[in-house]
Amino acid sequence: MQIPTITKIHFNYTENCLILGSIGSFLSSGDLPTFKRITVSLLSIQPANLWDSSPYLFSQVVRADEPTRLAFISGQVALSADGSLVGEGDVDAQLKQIFSNLRAALAGVGGTLNDIASVTLYVKDVSYHKNYMNLQREEFAGWRPAETLVQVPSLALPELLVEIQATAVL
Repeated sequence: MQIPTITKIHFNYTENCLILGSIGSFLSSGDLPTFKRITVSLLSIQPANLWDSSPYLFSQVVRADEPTRLAFISGQVALSADGSLVGEGDVDAQLKQIFSNLRAALAGVGGTLNDIASVTLYVKDVSYHKNYMNLQREEFAGWRPAETLVQVPSLALPELLVEIQATAVL
């Protein structure tokens, strides 16, 4: 079993607790807002079965721990673990590799495709969405994450046809 590379950082942020109450009653009451400090750990993870993105200064996966575990998966493209292009000119082959990469990224943080809450698809041609939907039926086994589709003129490499970014709740 290959071990993912993990980099851990911590940060603090202040959350306005008024989100649970009514802004109108707050404004009319004259009370001062209450705040609480929450510490969140962010882990930058390079799953062993994905190509190494560190030379490009981004993480394949970032997992946020406490109070909720979230995984933010960088846009996955049709690159194999060794960084070579899969399926030049073949949108179905590229999508299959992308789903393989998504599975590897999620496995690196203890998740599965069914943990994905939302995806953003970047496509060179909107007609590729039909290919995505056909594969999605198999890959997500009935689960339907929130989805955004964006047509773009180009991706990181000219041979790429599709890129999928995902956010998962673990």
